[in-house]
Amino acid sequence: MAKTRKIFWKEISRRGSAQPILVLDALLLLYQAGEMGKAHGVKWNPTEYRQFDRPRWFSQKSWDGYISMLKRGEERHHGFLLRNAREFDKRITLHRKFASQYKNIDFNKLDNQALVKLFLAWFKITRGFWCFAYDYIFINKFLPEQVISIIEAKVPDHLRQNEILGVLFTADQYSEMWHEKRSLYNLAGKVKSRRLKVKSLLFNRYIKLHLKYFAHLGFYYFRGEAFTAQTVEQRLREYLNLTRSQLALVGQDLVKQEKNDYLTNRVIKQLKLDRATVEKIRIIKRWGALSNYVDETYGYAVHQLQGMWRTIRERIGGLTLRDMASFRAQEIVDMLLGKRSIKKSKEEAKQRLQEHVFLFEGGKISLLVGQEARAYRHREKSKKISYVKVNKLNGQPASPRHRPGGLYYARPKEGGTGQYHGHGCNQPNLRPSYGAGRGNCYR
Repeated sequence: MAKTRKIFWKEISRRGSAQPILVLDALLLLYQAGEMGKAHGVKWNPTEYRQFDRPRWFSQKSWDGYISMLKRGEERHHGFLLRNAREFDKRITLHRKFASQYKNIDFNKLDNQALVKLFLAWFKITRGFWCFAYDYIFINKFLPEQVISIIEAKVPDHLRQNEILGVLFTADQYSEMWHEKRSLYNLAGKVKSRRLKVKSLLFNRYIKLHLKYFAHLGFYYFRGEAFTAQTVEQRLREYLNLTRSQLALVGQDLVKQEKNDYLTNRVIKQLKLDRATVEKIRIIKRWGALSNYVDETYGYAVHQLQGMWRTIRERIGGLTLRDMASFRAQEIVDMLLGKRSIKKSKEEAKQRLQEHVFLFEGGKISLLVGQEARAYRHREKSKKISYVKVNKLNGQPASPRHRPGGLYYARPKEGGTGQYHGHGCNQPNLRPSYGAGRGNCYR
């Protein structure tokens, strides 16, 4: 293992389990090749990144550089963030088209050379859209704050502020999960009104139609499995078990999304928001929609390309889908081409799934497993973040109508963003400046 220099790491995202190595391999390779900067039309690229202890992390240097790149890009070239959004959209759509194009291929008939060619074509597409992987997260580190400050100045009531921000920060496009929820809601309505009988021929047709459009939503990257008729019926029963008033609330939530364009324009007119603020709202909405689109499209590709994954898995040691995704792309290629042994592929996968560190640092990519990963964890866990300059904000609760005082702001001595702690941090009427768009308020 290459000797690592002292780095102050900042956690970017944590979504339950660690991301599959195959997913992140595309990201680390494009960082290493400088492809992210090229995609954004800038010279800057992240220099340190890791997956460790489940979350993903940037170094403080790369964290600050990312935000600076986005801010300066928009300041110097108006429309920079929306142009990047359009390019991101195109690259995600290319991923979906590739999956649709090859979903009916009989991969068993392909020799390993042809299989490798298609696999690498897919992998290259993932490298393309991952150039914009963290734009949305880092846009949310500064742009929502600017909108929030405008709303706070115009609207004194904190509950009303949050209602308005909920409208303004809603994505500008329906997610597939929204459509799936709408489908189940409509189906439940038909059953409850006795226009449709469960297990009838017509009911079964509706279930098949639902699966045609939404089966892939059971996947989150290489985790999970496609929805089946049984899982759809189970989820439908959850809707059928709701009272009439509870089901009506579900319908109201769906309508809010449908009316969001109207509600957004109404807020803009009522508050007389200027053109610059409206543009920021458009950016936040667009990137919010794309964050859903990229996740759902990846699940779509995993589902539609099951034939490719199955064939690869069978030819590299009879692995599960999760096992296969614990290898880097080149490792999979080498196993298919006989350049890497497959005898212990299951054991290797098991070890990686138990613990690994995937690291980009000093221009090199390292995958640490076993004793190396344990040593890295021991070294990193022994580091303690010492907070200094803890300021108590007397008389200022994080949430209105909760007792004042007890709100603190602490900044790490090593540098980086501080955290709010205190009573009311988990309340629905949390002051927007402490929570919305920042995610830095903890009780």
